[in-house]
Amino acid sequence: HPGTNFRRAGIHKGFWVAAGSSLLVLLLLFTLFRLGYLLEIGFYISAIGILLSIATFYALFRSGKNLEARDPTLTIPQVACAMSVLTIAMYYTSSSARGVILPLELMAFVFGVFRLDTRKLLSLALFAMACYALMIALLLNFRANSVDFQLETLRVVIFGTILVWFAVMGGYVSKLRKTLRDSRDAMEEMATHDALTGSYNRRHLLAALE
Repeated sequence: HPGTNFRRAGIHKGFWVAAGSSLLVLLLLFTLFRLGYLLEIGFYISAIGILLSIATFYALFRSGKNLEARDPTLTIPQVACAMSVLTIAMYYTSSSARGVILPLELMAFVFGVFRLDTRKLLSLALFAMACYALMIALLLNFRANSVDFQLETLRVVIFGTILVWFAVMGGYVSKLRKTLRDSRDAMEEMATHDALTGSYNRRHLLAALE
């Protein structure tokens, strides 16, 4: 169906934008590694995670399996994967440079802003904060000398506040987009259907024949 094909094209375009952003993040992590702020093992694990995520989601979108999901865009799994990989990278990053990676998590979160409602965005925000808290707990247990607990607490508070703000604003944006989409659908309905009988009109039939 033309509408379905158009929707799939839009979903695939969104995937390629996300994949390109992931490769950009990989380049930035490589820069941190070359400058000595990110341990070698951390870079390789993060790189494998990013490339494996891209390959996995590409296979899902290419096969059409994503259309069987409630959200065919797979936005939540994609953002969650990105946040998980970045959390791993932060674990292996020096304390002085760890805050540099936090804006990269916001890049991932922004993809959800355009597709998810407030409740789902808040769930992702809680997931990101839980990942950060788990990372700090592991650092305190295995690499305590690399943790400035007061600084990390400040970071997670600021990071969490920003994520919640994005979630609220993102939910508002999503609501506006839904309203606009409903209005567009209503206008299309009026343009292609007879107002009295509800059947397709001449304009629709000509477009279908073409």
